[in-house]
Amino acid sequence: MRNRQPFSRRFHALMLLLLLAVIFAGMFLLLQHTPLQMDDFDYSFSWKTGERISGIADIFASQTVHYRLWGGRFVTHFLAQFFLYAGKPVFNAAGAAAFLLLLLELSYLAGGKGGIAFLPVCIFFLLLFFCIPFFGTVFLWLDGACNYLFGTLLALLPLVIARNRSEGGFFSGGLLPGLLSVLLSFLGGFTNENTACGVLAALLLFLLLRWRNGKTPDVATVLSLLAETAGVLCLLLAPGNFARAGQDGFSLTGILKNGVYVVYCFLLYCGIPLALTVLALCIRGIPEKESSAGLLMAAAVLSGMALMLSPEVSDRTFLAPFVLLSAAFVSLAGPALEGIRNRAALAFPLVCLVVLLCGRQALLTVTQQEARIAAQEEAILTAKAGGEEEVRLSGIPASSRFTRDIFLAEDPAQWPNSTLQKYYGIRIIGE
Repeated sequence: MRNRQPFSRRFHALMLLLLLAVIFAGMFLLLQHTPLQMDDFDYSFSWKTGERISGIADIFASQTVHYRLWGGRFVTHFLAQFFLYAGKPVFNAAGAAAFLLLLLELSYLAGGKGGIAFLPVCIFFLLLFFCIPFFGTVFLWLDGACNYLFGTLLALLPLVIARNRSEGGFFSGGLLPGLLSVLLSFLGGFTNENTACGVLAALLLFLLLRWRNGKTPDVATVLSLLAETAGVLCLLLAPGNFARAGQDGFSLTGILKNGVYVVYCFLLYCGIPLALTVLALCIRGIPEKESSAGLLMAAAVLSGMALMLSPEVSDRTFLAPFVLLSAAFVSLAGPALEGIRNRAALAFPLVCLVVLLCGRQALLTVTQQEARIAAQEEAILTAKAGGEEEVRLSGIPASSRFTRDIFLAEDPAQWPNSTLQKYYGIRIIGE
């Protein structure tokens, strides 16, 4: 009996590692067969010189101009240009690793150190893989993954730090952990508008609740929040944001319309984790105001509400509310899951079978899209080699939620044709 518990822990740790290895392999294959597309071609060039990215210093210079002309996502677009410079194989490995880190991050947010186990990781994987209708856009497409997978991973770090500090973990004391928490909090705030704003607002709300209950925040917590606020301000006050808002228009009527549309999209794209969270609330009851589940739900709702002020609301911007609600559900369902947590790892063969069968279908649609894009590229290169001045091409519609639409304009001077002409050296006309 004495040796049984250590063996059980080792067994579950082994099953978790094997699960992560299977998921990594599957994601790597999907990423490997997802070619560059759309915005990837734009960010292959420096925004300062108009030439191909040629080094790290060139990326910094490019993003400085991008920050002034287009928007404040310096961190995520820096990552995009870095991976385009480093090469697609580097991104494939990094993207698969980032997906695993997101699963582990959500597991930790939902249950602390004890949450990083086979069952929670498996639940998060199944929710993300089967229930996100824009999977390919946020996890497989290079530019999309840098903005949303990597962006969400970084934007949730302040929540990780807050949880770790409340448990007396690594970030709870010491000069180095304090400095690291300030740096990570700043990066977390300097990532994605709605996610960073929602996370910051939720943390400030919970800090005020704790303060009202007589719990004075320590210096490290205040410094981390100030650093995160500085990151959010750097993100929102970018000159490029005001330039784009001036082009697209911004009014009270637009905000109200956005609000209605945001609620609709929230229910549409986050409906499954929202329903699961509501079910868990009905069974377990409303958690304490300062609970981790309450913090996660607040961050999810506030991240969605922040989109009301965004000039563009798209499906992929709901990744953060989706994952935060998923984490809230697992946190609320924690006590109910305890009974099967120890036996969950025995389902590893079944999970592998599900991943194999469903992953095979996902890989099939991704490789079909890859073949269509390769044929399009071959047509461009053949026309160029034959001395043609232009080539006519048709767009490529998405064949599943693991791919995205590739569209072309009829006018070769319009985007994305203009960028493709710059990239391939031949005029592109969409049909």
